[in-house]
Amino acid sequence: MLDEIKSQLCNNNCSQNGICDKGNCVCDDGFIGDDCSLLRTSPPVGLTIPYGGKCGTRSRNCERTLLNGRFESTEVWCKLVYFEVVNNEKQSSLSPMIEKAEYKSFSTVSCPLPTSSDRRRKRSISDKTADGYDISLSNDGTNFGDESTILIYDDECYSCNVTSVSCTLLSSCSLTTVETSGVSSDSVVTTDSTVKTSTANKPTNLLTTTTTTQRHSSPSETTIKTVEPTEDSNGTVFVYCCHFCVISKGLNY
Repeated sequence: MLDEIKSQLCNNNCSQNGICDKGNCVCDDGFIGDDCSLLRTSPPVGLTIPYGGKCGTRSRNCERTLLNGRFESTEVWCKLVYFEVVNNEKQSSLSPMIEKAEYKSFSTVSCPLPTSSDRRRKRSISDKTADGYDISLSNDGTNFGDESTILIYDDECYSCNVTSVSCTLLSSCSLTTVETSGVSSDSVVTTDSTVKTSTANKPTNLLTTTTTTQRHSSPSETTIKTVEPTEDSNGTVFVYCCHFCVISKGLNY
């Protein structure tokens, strides 16, 4: 009999802010928590983002992020303030987005993030090295707590610091820029290949030169070199390409 009575008791008697139902508090409107002791207007506190708030686009899709803390309500809202990192300066949007969080457990929720294509549409400055969101949470959709930052960047090319919101270019970055000035938009780029065409079917608009771009040790340096196609004894025209070649579609290869 005593055990049965105890099973009906609730923690702290629901703080007089709810009713006890088989050992669980059913809180009155405006109160949350296992003992109904917290106001719903009180936001979640003590939040952390996994991986130190970093999201590398080479290893993760960065479409959602987990937030760890203590969540007294199953209904949680995320406020997202988008920002870009341009020349290691943080430039924030003035229009925050509010999204419903996905409740995982009393210690974890998940907030949605715009997809990478959405972020590309937001991009307006070419010198951007990273972007991200300042995220705060609310139990009522109105009163939000302290912000936590997630920084989104290409982890193959940059090393970023969430605290200072800054990034450093890595020497191992494989991205390079190849100059194509003076090359028409209907040209085709090939790599490390030999292009050949028979003179029997050679079109009348066959170009006599091919522009070849050679990359040097510095990714910002390129040289433009013009070479002549060669023809063997069988009348076959060969164009040899080194690294990157820009070849006119007029060759019909």
